[in-house]
Amino acid sequence: MRYFFSEAVQGPWRRDPLLLLKRKVKKMIEDEDRSRPLTDEQITTLLQTAGINVTRRTVAKYARI
Repeated sequence: MRYFFSEAVQGPWRRDPLLLLKRKVKKMIEDEDRSRPLTDEQITTLLQTAGINVTRRTVAKYARI
């Protein structure tokens, strides 16, 4: 079934590949202050501010990878 569905999220320039979202979340986590790590909600807000339409649940899923 995955063949029929695009793995993308709604971003500022059409649809951004899901791989880009995963990389952005990973980069945010790598760059965060270890004494005050970002919450899933904060990451979601930052991505939405950048024009990437994503839910907290999606961020939580990819933050663990």
